[in-house]
Amino acid sequence: MKRKNWVYVFAMAGAVLLSVAGTSFAGERGDGPGKPPSDKDWKQEQESLGLSPQERVQMKALREEYRGKQGALREQIQAKHEAIRKELDGVNPDRAKAEAIIKEMSVLEEQMAMNRVDEILKIRAILTPEQFQKLHQLHEKKAEKRAHDMNKNGRHGGWKDGEHEK
Repeated sequence: MKRKNWVYVFAMAGAVLLSVAGTSFAGERGDGPGKPPSDKDWKQEQESLGLSPQERVQMKALREEYRGKQGALREQIQAKHEAIRKELDGVNPDRAKAEAIIKEMSVLEEQMAMNRVDEILKIRAILTPEQFQKLHQLHEKKAEKRAHDMNKNGRHGGWKDGEHEK
């Protein structure tokens, strides 16, 4: 295989591996981007939003449905991730096979994104506009804290503070 083709395959595989790492970085607790809140955070959100008993039941059912769908897709993406790794680590890696696996992963990742869109639309149907706005603010605040913590710990690309000056 020509060197130019290998560069393309590795670039595509790298992009896929990074996207898979991004979807699984936060672990199964549910505290990463695009994931439902952990049980502890969820209880705090319920209190902050002032949910009625009916809203709590609806939101819990939606949360469980979303977790199930996303968990299944995450597992499928992990399997594709392993398949691409095996293909590229093999004696005679096949570009067409690698490309097919990458396309399959893209379809799964698109489905995850659409599940998130569906979940948000369902949440908006359950909550009042004020509750939804409050939920959005809570999530933004958590995302800012998470980004700050990642930067502080040197996990978000680049150098830790002052490391680049050495």
